[in-house]
Amino acid sequence: VGIVTNPTGITGGLASIVDEMHASGDVDVAAVFGPEHGFRGTGQAGDGEGDHVDPRTGIMVYDVFGATATKFTELYQRSGVETVVFDIQDVGARFYTYIWTMYEAMAGAVPADLRFIVLDRPNPVGGDARGPMLRPGFESGVGKKQIIQQHGMTVGELARFFDAEILPDDAGGRLSDLHVVRADGWRRRMRFADT
Repeated sequence: VGIVTNPTGITGGLASIVDEMHASGDVDVAAVFGPEHGFRGTGQAGDGEGDHVDPRTGIMVYDVFGATATKFTELYQRSGVETVVFDIQDVGARFYTYIWTMYEAMAGAVPADLRFIVLDRPNPVGGDARGPMLRPGFESGVGKKQIIQQHGMTVGELARFFDAEILPDDAGGRLSDLHVVRADGWRRRMRFADT
């Protein structure tokens, strides 16, 4: 298993999903992929933590801040992962890099024919879509595709949207196995305080 996560990828006991999986002995965690700020969150804005071996677990951590789909495919092959798990709490806005890291990770998983699992989390600003649509020609690392500024989706819903609507053109096909583990109890009208 390869895990795309950061300090928001925690269990109910507030422990890192990677630390918990590793300690359990039930999951063979082959690699961790750290987004902006890194897996443990020590990187500054606009930076990662660099490739390194995690001192707590001994697991190889790859810095994927700004990584393309091609880079993800290479890292998947290098690390030998068969399943990719994405577990990052999004903020519900187009201009945060985490959803675009997920998009590139998904696009990289298509040619590698990997299973992709999204551990869904509530959208902290609720399920309403508001704001302007990203205009063509203004794409960047904080807005790669045409979605609304406050997109109103959870990362699991975004993953399904990317898979159905964008990956067929961008990655040459859809994921062969996309699974979203839904967030229990979340309703679109809820804000973070309601959870």
